Amino acid sequence: MIHVHSGGLKGRKLSGLSGVQTRPTTNRVKEWIFSVLPNQTENRVLDLFAGSGNLGIEALSCGAVFCTFVEKSSAAIRIIKKNVNRCEIAERSQIVRSDVFAFLSRNPEKFDLVFADPPYGAVQLDRLIDKVLPQLSSKGLFVLEESGHSPETTILPKRAKEIGQTKIRIYSA
Repeated sequence: MIHVHSGGLKGRKLSGLSGVQTRPTTNRVKEWIFSVLPNQTENRVLDLFAGSGNLGIEALSCGAVFCTFVEKSSAAIRIIKKNVNRCEIAERSQIVRSDVFAFLSRNPEKFDLVFADPPYGAVQLDRLIDKVLPQLSSKGLFVLEESGHSPETTILPKRAKEIGQTKIRIYSA
């Protein structure tokens, strides 16, 4: 069972998606990510390839003011809506059913924190990084979660860590 790890919603249980197409961010990975991120207060967050909404909800729990969840799967959208309603944060959330690259191409908004946890091996990581970095505010950070077997990207991260089979890279504006 997925649960909120920290902040005001700590301990709330979240629904996940069944099947091998999705894999929620583990508590260990989530704990490391949020331990190295600066204070979330007042942040506007974008959760790409949102799945269950796990990372965006965690950011809202830690003080982010708003999160936009982007996901193309209708099953995942239903789970995100369920989780957002369960956590009583619907007024601080927007759920967008869209392909991530289509959303990034048409979105004029800047974000303070962007999460992306794309399906392992299904996305060109350098292309994703190139599309996300212009979406960051001047203080913005981009957290990319991927397979530990993913090739290195041409853009160097500000910080990187491998936990088990997961590689986390953090980029700045």
